[in-house]
Amino acid sequence: MYTPIKQLKTLIAKKNINHIPRGEIWLGTGLFKQAGLNDTLENHFRIADRLDHAMVCLPVSDPQDPKPDLGYRYFNCNHVKRAAAVYDRPVFAAVDGPFQAMVNQMGLMRVLTDWIGNPDEIFDAYEAESEKALALLSKVTEHRVSAVVITDDFSSDSGPFVSPSDIDTLCSPFYTRAVKRIKESGAALFLHSCGNLSKLIPAIKSWQIDGFAAIQSRANDLEQLYQAFDSNIMIMAGIESELLDTAPPPVAAKKHFEHMVENLGITGDLILCSSCGLYKGEYLNQIKTIYSLADSHSNSLLP
Repeated sequence: MYTPIKQLKTLIAKKNINHIPRGEIWLGTGLFKQAGLNDTLENHFRIADRLDHAMVCLPVSDPQDPKPDLGYRYFNCNHVKRAAAVYDRPVFAAVDGPFQAMVNQMGLMRVLTDWIGNPDEIFDAYEAESEKALALLSKVTEHRVSAVVITDDFSSDSGPFVSPSDIDTLCSPFYTRAVKRIKESGAALFLHSCGNLSKLIPAIKSWQIDGFAAIQSRANDLEQLYQAFDSNIMIMAGIESELLDTAPPPVAAKKHFEHMVENLGITGDLILCSSCGLYKGEYLNQIKTIYSLADSHSNSLLP
């Protein structure tokens, strides 16, 4: 059966014969300034091409839905339509999930406090955000996107913000509907979530996602995660902030990265991606150094 994720893997493999594929979920405005470019749709294509990325990803929101300033811009569905029509590589769209939308509006501590003290209000707010997210997903997938990334931060480095069973109860109905809607459109579905996800794997696995995007390899054992999903997912990850912020990279972080490349690079299911996004201008040169490091450890592994 030719599924959306198999189609995506085929498209990426055609463009990445000599190295492990690369990509980013977030390209910050500061990165464009360093490159002498404005943060426009066309320049997202230019930066992706300059870095030889396997795809381009556009964070997407409803123009009437205000978002916090996180260092990158949001696009609308018309931008997605244009990108899918003119760009010659896979186009991803990143959409905030309902939990993330609540945190953006209320703040994390208010959400967690109300979860305990006023759960009915949280469930009502989540349901409202679910409908808004599903409506946006429907609009996004009217266009020929190869994948959708739903961004929902459920955890800290030590584990989920609330019990896994509560997250399962609250979030699984939305993800069941979202996965069905996205896959019916022919797009694959990736999940981005910060923090340690190990206790959430049973719930996430039940959602039948196609992969993870920009997750933290420090908080998650990527090889173990890959095996937990029976090797039926793609993982966009592996580049942590200390690799980008320190030149030369710290010895321990460098060794961790090399080990990950050697063990997951051979699978064909890894896309090198930062967990933090490329926000700072100096990341433009540093990311090239990291790619070269990956190439030196993967050339003998690639078929």
